[in-house]
Amino acid sequence: MAPPSGVIQELATYVVAVTRSLAVLSRAGSPLPDLCAVTRLARTTVATALAHANAGHAPT
Repeated sequence: MAPPSGVIQELATYVVAVTRSLAVLSRAGSPLPDLCAVTRLARTTVATALAHANAGHAPT
């Protein structure tokens, strides 16, 4: 079963926001470990949201 389209749209918006934030942080000179930490957190957030959506749980 695929996640509801609303969840997909919310996650797509979230991923775009994270990507833009990473670009700003990178231009501001943030160190690579900090950028990687943001990326890991975003990846975990998306994976958790997809797992909950696939299980039929409401997003938190």
